[in-house]
Amino acid sequence: MLPFTFHKRHIRFTVKVDGKELTAEMDTGSPNTSMRDEAARRLFDLTPETPGNIPLNQQGMVAAFGHVFGTLDFEGVAVTNPHVIIMPNLVGSKDPNNAQRTGDRARMMDDLDDRPDMLIGMDILRKLHFYIAFDESRIFITEASTPAKPNLPPTGDAAASTTATRQ
Repeated sequence: MLPFTFHKRHIRFTVKVDGKELTAEMDTGSPNTSMRDEAARRLFDLTPETPGNIPLNQQGMVAAFGHVFGTLDFEGVAVTNPHVIIMPNLVGSKDPNNAQRTGDRARMMDDLDDRPDMLIGMDILRKLHFYIAFDESRIFITEASTPAKPNLPPTGDAAASTTATRQ
């Protein structure tokens, strides 16, 4: 059982990555789980140059990279060896293309401080079963088990010998 809150219509909760607590949001629209580079640097001392990281950009752009952690724990239900994309902060003033034309009425979302440390994407979510009790503000989580194999007739050589006997 995992308590959650709503934050601007997003489900937010606490997880543990390799024993360290982070604020996370469920993101069913993202295929991958990601972590902000500030959290990776602050909690795990990870930088793009850390040995074992997987470089993800090959075009000389911003230094995004992948990292495999030991565990991602949801209050007792753990996912082992989660692959997490470490994303640099390019919001607001840190965005190199953050220009606004004179007379533009678009509202700027500059340097939001209330962003979660990580987003849990479908690569992790599909490994778990979630029951969300909105009135209780709780998520009940279990591991997704592999479906049972149906009892099918034997295949290969055994099937050929069985067929030959019947004729």
